[in-house]
Amino acid sequence: MVDLLLMAVILSVCGQIGDLIESALKRHFGVKDSGNILPGHGGILDRFDSMLVVMPMMAVLDMLH
Repeated sequence: MVDLLLMAVILSVCGQIGDLIESALKRHFGVKDSGNILPGHGGILDRFDSMLVVMPMMAVLDMLH
């Protein structure tokens, strides 16, 4: 149970980091939306930006376990 709680906390933080990375990239390149598939939502990448960091981290945590 402790392992699951620790994993949830780590992946939650990683999700926030992924969002910040994607936002920083958009600011750096002066782009408001990362696409126009979902107008008004910041683009399709805003729906999956947290997974850019969470999925690799899940693989790393799986290898460590």
